[in-house]
Amino acid sequence: MRPFRDELLCCFPEIERFVVVCWTLKIMQIERDNRFKHIIYIDMDNVLVDFQSGLDKVPQEIKAQYEDDGTGKQHYDDIPGIFSLMEPMPGAVEAVKALAAHRRYNLYILSTAPWGNPGAWADKLEWVKKYFDSDNNDGIFYKKLILTHHKNLCIQRRAWLIDDRKANGSQHFEHHLVQFGTEEFPDWDSVVDFFIGGLPSSVERTTRNQAWATHFLESLDDDSEKSE
Repeated sequence: MRPFRDELLCCFPEIERFVVVCWTLKIMQIERDNRFKHIIYIDMDNVLVDFQSGLDKVPQEIKAQYEDDGTGKQHYDDIPGIFSLMEPMPGAVEAVKALAAHRRYNLYILSTAPWGNPGAWADKLEWVKKYFDSDNNDGIFYKKLILTHHKNLCIQRRAWLIDDRKANGSQHFEHHLVQFGTEEFPDWDSVVDFFIGGLPSSVERTTRNQAWATHFLESLDDDSEKSE
């Protein structure tokens, strides 16, 4: 097969040039798409992961040991192995797959693991591998898990954060914070509608990047029309 191909290219060198041009254009398109994608960071606890589902599986005598951290606060997240027991939030896995399939977005997990429970850091990684097949190179979150107590370090111009709390730096995302579990975003259906629906105008008016966001979304629509 190879000799035939070499003979063909020798006789018709323009074919080789055409192939090179096609591959070059494809690479340029991929680079352009990645450069202009929005980043969506997604928190784990009570966003992707149902914390209560894990707590319900812990024996009462063990939970009793973590009901007071010395300041009167519960610290159930310090229970060894608790994160490995948790199940996904309703609709979370399906919603993430829908967002990942959309060409506008790059998805990352941005979460915090308890400082007093070192095993939780590994448990969170194993949870991601289990539910998102992220042991494979083509997994949605393959090498895209960020664990930090300073989420504000990940703020970028086109970055959004889906989180249930304004803590550990998430409050600094300001108008690019999609606060899960609120009246505006009570569940994953509402989150998917927000992002795939094109960003509601009420939010666009409050973002500091309104002009850029509008231009970007319009350019995507123009590209879609041209490709049809």
